[in-house]
Amino acid sequence: MVHSSESFSGRMPDRMAESCTPSLVLSLPGLVPLNANDAFLNRFDASGGLEHRPEWPRVKAELAEMEFTGTPKEIEIGSGGASGRSVRLHCAPVIAGEAGRVRAVMVWVDGLVDDEVTDRAHRVIAAKSKFLAAASHDLRQPFQAMRFFLSVLDDGVRDPDLHRTVGMLGRALASGEQLLDALLDISTLDAGTVEPKPERVAIDEMLRQLEQEFRPQVEGKGLRFNASVRPMVGFTDPVLLERILRNLLSNAVRYTRQGGILLGSRRRGGRLRIEVWDTGYGIPPERQADIFEEFTQLDNPERDRAHGLGLGLAIVRRLTLLLGLPLELHSRLGRGSMFAVSVPMAEPQAAEVEEPEAVPAAVDLSGVAVLVVDDDRMVLSGLTMILEMWGIVVLPAEDMAQVLQRMDEATPTVVLTDLRLRANLSGYEVVDRVRAMLQRQVPAIVLTGETSGDQLAEGRRCGAALLHKPVQAEPLRRAIEDALTRVS
Repeated sequence: MVHSSESFSGRMPDRMAESCTPSLVLSLPGLVPLNANDAFLNRFDASGGLEHRPEWPRVKAELAEMEFTGTPKEIEIGSGGASGRSVRLHCAPVIAGEAGRVRAVMVWVDGLVDDEVTDRAHRVIAAKSKFLAAASHDLRQPFQAMRFFLSVLDDGVRDPDLHRTVGMLGRALASGEQLLDALLDISTLDAGTVEPKPERVAIDEMLRQLEQEFRPQVEGKGLRFNASVRPMVGFTDPVLLERILRNLLSNAVRYTRQGGILLGSRRRGGRLRIEVWDTGYGIPPERQADIFEEFTQLDNPERDRAHGLGLGLAIVRRLTLLLGLPLELHSRLGRGSMFAVSVPMAEPQAAEVEEPEAVPAAVDLSGVAVLVVDDDRMVLSGLTMILEMWGIVVLPAEDMAQVLQRMDEATPTVVLTDLRLRANLSGYEVVDRVRAMLQRQVPAIVLTGETSGDQLAEGRRCGAALLHKPVQAEPLRRAIEDALTRVS
């Protein structure tokens, strides 16, 4: 125990006495180091000791006195760091045996306590981020099942009042999906599990797709939506860039009440500059740095969840830093804002003659056999109901053993599988095994709730389409139709 704890508590900070282990423990006699924590060693650059420091003779003499007096001490020494500032050692004797002899001295160091608390907090935050990143698949599964069941319900409801209720349920579900996606994106980025995979990106094609996606939302609010897109090819990670632009557009739609939104692109100084303009509230100069912090919303004091959680721009900041893309903000209060992202231009390649794309005809899905693999029974049931509603013959399976059973019943035309299955089985492994058994390149669609860029590369390796959860019914149908067009 610590001798004279009451008298010592007035000299040593309470946070040390109550919650922290000593920075250093010395045995008596001889002041031999018994233990030193990492913070102490990093600060003083010594293997457990102060004996190599010029203050050591003075400190040793004062510590030696404690063997006989049992009195706590405070000793000031140099920091041992680049700052040159002094630090304070809080020293307490340890009593052992019936004779009450001092056997050791415990030393706490001012500043190291805060370092220890900060390091511990960082470790906890990192562990939570890694857990959420790893659990993102499981967290998205219930939303995916609800989305499928809602699609089936919406298709079967004929009563106008019930149809409005289904619409309200869909909007509530979409709000929950957006909030979950934002939280999981933040956790995945903070966990350091996202690795950029730069490649040639047709920026104009990406912007046109985003225009088609956001135009109904913009015009649904009575706003104008203009897009000025020029043919250009950049070099960056396409998945992460799209997430940046989608967050910027979502932010513009959310905070613009009148006027319009502009999505534009142009070349500037050897880079491709993508701009998102809005006529929203505008951001005062003193708050423009704050909006990139988590849970910061300048015009949502009531924390209305319809306006999100204030994570979109925090995600944008993390992604632009990860990709090394300059991010600019120009805003005038009451007039609107402009966010710009600059992407490196790709090296020119030999011109290729592209055949004009034919407009795909509607595909009849009746009687098409689809092998559906998912280890979540709720999701599997939802998928089965939707596909059967389209006339598809569903071969449901939860694992590889059931896959083999279903293939004995019928030969699948398309494989639709979740990415992560039980027993560490990957959806890509399922695709490879099915193709090996059938000895042909069966079209495949892989569903995933994860965000790693490695998935995109793996999907391209095996020629599988990749859909991110939660998947809507119509994109799923288009993916199946597209897969059928590739059946030889």
